[in-house]
Amino acid sequence: VPVFLLTMFFLNGWSLLMNSLDRLCVVAFPLYYYTHSKRIAYSLIVTLYAITIIAVTFTVMASLIEPIRYVSHF
Repeated sequence: VPVFLLTMFFLNGWSLLMNSLDRLCVVAFPLYYYTHSKRIAYSLIVTLYAITIIAVTFTVMASLIEPIRYVSHF
């Protein structure tokens, strides 16, 4: 469970970072953003999905590698 929660917090942080990066592009480069908004949005979405797939893959691999934890030995 802790690995799953850490992965969810990690992905939540990346999602917030992508949203903030989108807003930064709007403020810092307004003309470029409005002429290329579709490309910027698609690239941010693809980046976020790639990071999500990588994080989930590593989480699944870590959960399959770790030994089985028993609640009770009785």
